[in-house]
Amino acid sequence: MNGSRVYFDDNLTEEQEAFIRKWIKTLRSRKYKQGTGFLVRHDSRQLRHCCLGVACDISDVYTSVYTSDHIGNHVFFTLPNGEQRNGYLYEEYTFGLRTTSGDPRDGISSRMFFPIAFMNDHGVSFRKISKILEKDLNKELDFATYKAIIGEKMYAKLEAK
Repeated sequence: MNGSRVYFDDNLTEEQEAFIRKWIKTLRSRKYKQGTGFLVRHDSRQLRHCCLGVACDISDVYTSVYTSDHIGNHVFFTLPNGEQRNGYLYEEYTFGLRTTSGDPRDGISSRMFFPIAFMNDHGVSFRKISKILEKDLNKELDFATYKAIIGEKMYAKLEAK
């Protein structure tokens, strides 16, 4: 990719880079159960996190608040100003992720590569997402590597969505 990143800003601060490495390590730790559709959802047995929900949970920016609403049980993340979200990141706190059109739900800047949350919600494992994020952080992610990590079948499945 000519020394640039796909998912992360090219000029990350040391703090952002350290956080991203912690996030990658946490995704691999198996501490979190993978979920879809929300940053975090509580089902009858356990909490389930989207890969971005894991980032929120381990950050110092977001504070989790358990609530129940008409859709079901969810964990909302809140900032000191009291705003709450459960479906996407706050635009000003995206952990160094690039966004398309300023939409922090994307976390992507190229049509060839699927958004992080989209991959999570359509069956790409935390392990594979962490590999993609690590390759990108190290400026080693190209399209062939990306496709090799998620696999031809998964790529075709995502492309069909």
